[in-house]
Amino acid sequence: IIVKMLILGVIATIVEAFSPSDVDNLLIPAVLLISWHLIGF
Repeated sequence: IIVKMLILGVIATIVEAFSPSDVDNLLIPAVLLISWHLIGF
């Protein structure tokens, strides 16, 4: 789980770097996917 959190942190950083204006729109579905992965695995 810790490793996944680090990976997710990197992904979040990349997302913010590419499109800072659309972070909110991208974070919502990202959080949902993350939740599913954490629950499923």
